[in-house]
Amino acid sequence: CRPFFFSRNAQLFLAEQDYDLFHCNGLWMGINHETWSIARRRNLPYVISPHGMLYPSALRVHAWKKMMLRTLWYNRDILQATCLHVTCRQELEHCRNFGYRGPIAVIPNPVTIPQAAEWKEEAAGENDCRRIGFLGRLHPIKKVEHLLYALALLTDEERKKIQLQIMGSGDSRYTHFLKTEAMRLCIEKEVEFVGFVEGEEKFRMLSALSALMVPSEQENFGMIVPEALVCGTPVYAS
Repeated sequence: CRPFFFSRNAQLFLAEQDYDLFHCNGLWMGINHETWSIARRRNLPYVISPHGMLYPSALRVHAWKKMMLRTLWYNRDILQATCLHVTCRQELEHCRNFGYRGPIAVIPNPVTIPQAAEWKEEAAGENDCRRIGFLGRLHPIKKVEHLLYALALLTDEERKKIQLQIMGSGDSRYTHFLKTEAMRLCIEKEVEFVGFVEGEEKFRMLSALSALMVPSEQENFGMIVPEALVCGTPVYAS
C-alpha cells in the first residue's frame, strides 16, 4: 500500500465492521488515513503507534512528500488521535514536539526470550574468526555502510579474523549500494549478505555472533538489541 493509494474495498470493509476502537501501526499509508477518517466519521476512538516515524531524522526522509501528506491529511489525522502509543520516553518527546497534545501511552515492545544458552556455547568454539553482525531492515537510515568503512580500515591480516554478516532485506537500491561499496573497498570476501532471517534461525545466527552492531541514526525501540542480549551477544549501538 502506498501513500496515495486508496482501496474502495478497504473503505467498504472498514465501514461495515462493528468496531469500538481503531488502531494503526505506522504512518504515511493510504489505509492509515482511511481508517482514521472512518473512525472520526463514526465518532469512534483511534490509536496510532508511530513506531519512530515522528522522529526528526525519520521526518527528513522524503521530507517534501511527507510535508504534502501532512498538509492534505496527516496533521489532522495525528493531532486528533485519541491516543498515541510509543515504545520509549524519547519517542514521547518527539511526538510532543510534533504538536500532539493528547494522551500518550509509553509501552515497550514485548521481547521473545529463546532457549539460547546452549547455542552460544556451541558457537563459541567453532573457530577463532570473529563474526560481527547487523540485523534489520536495509534502509539508508540504518547507516550499514559505516560497518563496511570500519572494516576497510583494518589491515589485511586483521580482516582475515573478521566476518561481517549483514542480515536483513529492504530497500533494493540501498542493498545494491552496500554490495557495490563492499566490492569497491575490496572487502567482499569478508562481507556476507545473508538476507532475511526469522524465528529460530534468527536467534541461532545472533548467538553465533561475537557482537551485534547497530549503527543507525535513530531507533525508537530497537527490537534486535534485547533479542541479541538475551542470546548472550554484546551489542554496540550508536
